[in-house]
Amino acid sequence: MNPDTLATTATATACIAMLGAAAWCDARTRRIPNSLVLGGSIAGLGIAMLPSGIGADNALLGLGIGLAALLPFYLARAMGAGDVKLMAAAGTFVGYPGVIIIILWALLAGGILSLAGMLYRRPQRAARQVDADATNPSTDAWRVPYAVAIAIGTTAYFIVSSRLLPSSIF
Repeated sequence: MNPDTLATTATATACIAMLGAAAWCDARTRRIPNSLVLGGSIAGLGIAMLPSGIGADNALLGLGIGLAALLPFYLARAMGAGDVKLMAAAGTFVGYPGVIIIILWALLAGGILSLAGMLYRRPQRAARQVDADATNPSTDAWRVPYAVAIAIGTTAYFIVSSRLLPSSIF
């Protein structure tokens, strides 16, 4: 196996494994463990420093862009801090400009998941008595476990950039 194939395979495998674990945790507990994000970031930096990797500087740039891009969503309380840190960790695997593409794919996936969640929950809400007091916000609002959207967006990036599938397919 040549070094380029090794680096891209290691990148895709490690990144998708980290994101899969984070998505599973987020969907079940609505939390993403810091140890998972930290371990993923360290793995991303380590793979980036392989001879055919993207380089530590590009990995750190991806981390910074991933963090900066989702930070406004956290500040607006539309997303949790774990989701922001997870996007930063994913950025270490792909660097710049890959992290920009992942962010766009993840935002698209998050929008689709939100729409699907609203459509799924609508019949359930209609069957229940709704509180007439408008000052008392509903506590059953469905929120997207955004690690799932980040995992979908990142996997889409690897597939589209043909880093996951064999080059003979494309």
